[in-house]
Amino acid sequence: MEAIAAASSISGLISLADIVVQHGLHYIRDAKDANNTITSLLREATSLRATLNQVEYVMNQFRQAQLEFKFEGQPNDDLESLRKTLSEIQTSLHENLPSEADNPLRSVGRRMLWPFKSSQTKEFTAKIERHKSAISLLLGTEGW
Repeated sequence: MEAIAAASSISGLISLADIVVQHGLHYIRDAKDANNTITSLLREATSLRATLNQVEYVMNQFRQAQLEFKFEGQPNDDLESLRKTLSEIQTSLHENLPSEADNPLRSVGRRMLWPFKSSQTKEFTAKIERHKSAISLLLGTEGW
């Protein structure tokens, strides 16, 4: 049962990472001077997604071989903390994307404004990097 819950968590995190990257790309595309901190955050989210895909792949290989998959340690706290971080980023990005009902001038203004300060963006980037490292350690990647 623990393996099923972990697989579900990983799939959900992959989806959240995808949304963060997609929303973030709107800002990079629409803002003329998207700075390096935004690009770094999106690179780290993309790298996280790749790490999560590796975990999902390994879990699927174990399942197909009818072997029990176990993380090293207790992943629940790390996965939940990562979910909260990605959800916070995703919510703020989503709330600041223009909707079709927006006035065209307001829509342009909303697209141009990154919803986080540079320090917040750097903090999110560092958090994602730490989570990615923790997930790799939980997986016990020496043999993969």
